[in-house]
Amino acid sequence: MILVYPEGLREKAEGTFPHVCFELADTKNNQFERIHLYVPQGFAIPDAASYNNVDLGVIGAGQMGQSGGGGVTEADTTAKAANLAGALPGGDTLGMAAQAKAMKDGVASNPFTNLAFTGTQVRSFNFSFKLVSESAKEAQTARKIEQLFRKFLYPEISGSMSLKYPPQFKVTFYNGEEVNQFMPKLIPCYLVSLSTTYNSSTNSFHADGSPTEIDLALAFQETKTLTRGDLFDLDDTAADSDLNYKADTVKTNKKVG
Repeated sequence: MILVYPEGLREKAEGTFPHVCFELADTKNNQFERIHLYVPQGFAIPDAASYNNVDLGVIGAGQMGQSGGGGVTEADTTAKAANLAGALPGGDTLGMAAQAKAMKDGVASNPFTNLAFTGTQVRSFNFSFKLVSESAKEAQTARKIEQLFRKFLYPEISGSMSLKYPPQFKVTFYNGEEVNQFMPKLIPCYLVSLSTTYNSSTNSFHADGSPTEIDLALAFQETKTLTRGDLFDLDDTAADSDLNYKADTVKTNKKVG
């Protein structure tokens, strides 16, 4: 089953119309093949890395070639003495004197603070769709899409005391039938929240009772932190490449159907 919304997207997507495709990463899935929707306005993807401040001190800075250069000055001696004094128990006369001299001379020990890379952050992203149906048939398609997202957000019971993970989603942007290299490459992800609003701007229903509007707010989170090789071919360089995203092992661009 291939679900397309709105129905007019089916014909447009056979040309060069941008849209987004959702499918389950589980190849054994027989619930649906793909869901094709229009690309909502203002899609955002956060890429972020984490760093910590690390005080190397004089020894660490020297090992990394970060010493200030030149000989040891009187200010260095004073700052070092004050720094050592800070580690002594409170009330030590010599320590207090060393700190007082450093304060008087206006010098402090250089901590040689550097940034230490600690990793990247798991990316999360959101989609907001407004599904306005022009017919009861189109409203049924909107309902199927809503229910499929809801169904595969939840886990299954596995045994008597455990849960089976929900399936992962593959989210791909297309321009017609080709993967859109101008939009971000997303790795398999979990649907972590679904918020549904019925008839947000109207109170009209079709004859079968289906609402004429369904607003879907979807939040996804990728399954792992990324490295450069997850997104790009490491053999490419800026000089000989358009810096396109690395192609999936299995070709993902498919006809809307």
